[in-house]
Amino acid sequence: MSTKSKEHNNKLINIIKQNYGIITLGIYILILIIFAIVMRDNIYVTLNDNMDSNVPIYKMIRDTDLFWKFNESIPFLGGEVLRAEYRVELSVQSWIYALFPTLVAYYAVYILKVLGASLGFYFLSIKIKEYDKINTNPNLWCLCGLVYGILGTWPHAALGFASLPWWCLCVYMIYKTGKKRYIPILLIFVFTTSFTMLALFALFYTAIFLIVVSVKERKINFKLLSGLVMLIAAYTVTNSHHVLQGLHGSRETIKSLKSSSYSETVFQSLGKFKDAFLFKNGYYHTGGATLRYVVIPVCTIFLIFLIISAIRKKIRNKKVLILYITIYGCIIFNTLACCFDNNALFRRLIPFASGFGFSRFAWLSPFMWLVLFALVCDYINKKVIAICFLILAFCSTAFDPMYTQSNSMYNELYCNIAALLGNNSFKDGNHEWTWREYYSEDLFDTVKNEIGYDGEWAVAYGIEPSVLQYNGIKTLDGYYSNYPLDYHDKFEKLIYPELERDEGHKSYWERSSGMRAYIWSSEWEFLSPKEFELTQTELYMDMDVFKEMNGKYIFSRVQITNSAELGISLINTVHTDEYSPYTVYVYSV
Repeated sequence: MSTKSKEHNNKLINIIKQNYGIITLGIYILILIIFAIVMRDNIYVTLNDNMDSNVPIYKMIRDTDLFWKFNESIPFLGGEVLRAEYRVELSVQSWIYALFPTLVAYYAVYILKVLGASLGFYFLSIKIKEYDKINTNPNLWCLCGLVYGILGTWPHAALGFASLPWWCLCVYMIYKTGKKRYIPILLIFVFTTSFTMLALFALFYTAIFLIVVSVKERKINFKLLSGLVMLIAAYTVTNSHHVLQGLHGSRETIKSLKSSSYSETVFQSLGKFKDAFLFKNGYYHTGGATLRYVVIPVCTIFLIFLIISAIRKKIRNKKVLILYITIYGCIIFNTLACCFDNNALFRRLIPFASGFGFSRFAWLSPFMWLVLFALVCDYINKKVIAICFLILAFCSTAFDPMYTQSNSMYNELYCNIAALLGNNSFKDGNHEWTWREYYSEDLFDTVKNEIGYDGEWAVAYGIEPSVLQYNGIKTLDGYYSNYPLDYHDKFEKLIYPELERDEGHKSYWERSSGMRAYIWSSEWEFLSPKEFELTQTELYMDMDVFKEMNGKYIFSRVQITNSAELGISLINTVHTDEYSPYTVYVYSV
């Protein structure tokens, strides 16, 4: 080999050594893009709290041109949900869904989430190293950010999760540099993180940080205070429709029904600590469940090691110890917030927040765990061992079948790779659907054309209402956590004949405050499986209420044997499609 070739190879090796984190991220993003181009709508998807809720709402808002039209109704749940209730105008994620086809937006948001999380960790580590002299390795932090980015978070909050390291970085830079130019940058987070999802909790920790810094410096840090006040004002303005509704009065929503579940004692709440700490109940789809296999054990063992080292006065860097213990303490606080969310005493102390989910503090914990994990990787002398830890963390996050079964995620990593390799063990009735199968756009286009559908109200039976909504059919049923209470009562009358017969669904309806306003049947759960062997059944629904609600069509997956008794008639033939698992029967009053 010539001298020039050796020099070229050495340069290439050095570039890889110096940038292996960024290179790994680039390769992963490239694989995702290729995967999206090849698979398109044949990807396997998780339905719960993903395809059956936010994705169709984004599409309904786009298809009906509801941007900036606050007083217009979204065409589901009988039109009782105003567009103002759903934040889209100041949301980057919403813009993506408005500008691109829904499937393209779906991929784009996931890629931006991974990219944003990874680079956020990368630059955060650089600034910590620069200003606090902690020996951070940006490449290791970038890979920790990659693990954080692939966590199966609630898709509607995807970019909010990705923005947390950037929020942290921005506040850190305001504190360390005191430069005013970093303050207005905070406004970016108004466009990525909504107030009730993540911003309130991030603002809480920002305020705590301000207090600690002010006490330490014995004076108020006005730069941090200015940034905090500006953010609070910005979120107040961007949520002004909610503020105005609160001042002038508004219709009561089903969130008010949540107060009936605030009955736990202190001991009952504390009894949930272990499960909440380990994310065993999948709190709000944070994806933290997979962290208990590698990240949480490693970080906890390292905490013990740091404390013992401090006692023996063999700690390398006291700043690392203080930072580590502080973050670990914040995680414990987040866990307690989860545990006490339904506590009777706690809720009596904050009656103004009835229905508000304080368990969303858990949404911050995965970010904190990965920061701790990055500090552990930094502390390990041998880079090879640190990378092995990261590979284990990545694999436990990406390829754990129990994780994909119990948490909403995009499934590109586990289900689709498993399917390509011929492994169908992930199929549990909730993950065996592909995008094309679930929404079956061609099939429903045919159905609508044949019945001459023209915007009439309908309900779904044996099919998720989200499928009809996605395909441009207005539904009286639907899935939403904040629709008006009077509509809840009306819908309860509609389905009362079934609730009276079906104790299981009645219990679920009451326990969930009616979030899933579905036309129930004891023959299936709220998420019906793809392999649906049932061919006919009876429908129990109050048809007088259905007519009062201006309902006309019933899109059913099975033949309704008591249609004559209900006063409805089958108006079209059975529709099947080679790419769709549905058999569709359309009944009309």
